[in-house]
Amino acid sequence: MRTDGSEQRDLTPDNSRHAWPRWSPDGQRIAFTSRRTGNYELWIMNRDGSGVQQLTQSFGGHYAPWSRDGKMIAYSIHTPKNDCIIISPDKAWSDQELTYLRPLSDATLSFEGWSWSRDGKRLAGIKHLPNGTHSGIGSYNVETNTYEWYTDFGDWPLWLNDNRSLLFVSEGKLLLFDTQAKKYTPLFTVTDQDVDIGSPGITRDNRTIYFTFVAVEADVWLMTLE
Repeated sequence: MRTDGSEQRDLTPDNSRHAWPRWSPDGQRIAFTSRRTGNYELWIMNRDGSGVQQLTQSFGGHYAPWSRDGKMIAYSIHTPKNDCIIISPDKAWSDQELTYLRPLSDATLSFEGWSWSRDGKRLAGIKHLPNGTHSGIGSYNVETNTYEWYTDFGDWPLWLNDNRSLLFVSEGKLLLFDTQAKKYTPLFTVTDQDVDIGSPGITRDNRTIYFTFVAVEADVWLMTLE
């Protein structure tokens, strides 16, 4: 759809479960996760929904942040172990040369990549806990193969164009983390209620932020047993 909500189109009209779509840097393709073959795998399609192709055969692949030059995608798996892997979006699975991120020292934790820095040197990601939740943001330097953790809270970090700042969410708030000053600044409070804010998005010029806001409503009913 357009940014004003108009011209909505369903690009995946089947009944499979699809999630986490990510635009390619040139805006021509979309990488997404799908269970149309039974397991979570990465797929790619053109912006109009045509040319759908399966990218991974990894039994659990999910998330798909593109590097700024469009030559790399980092994805995560949880089986047989927790790994974050870098692949090419332009090669068949049989031709891929998988690049595994260095394992964390604590094998019960995993790093899930979510956003590439503009210079392509760092991959921002999320700390995945043993119970399946996320708690903390950090980055992985692909040149030195080292991790740096910034917080023990928060989710869905996105690099800004300055290669220094990360936009992320936590407990109903949008925040900005300065990776050089090692400080975060609250930007906007969406709600003080116990609800979920989905992963934020930001336009290429870094002037507009958008995000999903999950609000749950329900009814209470009374029945008489006979």
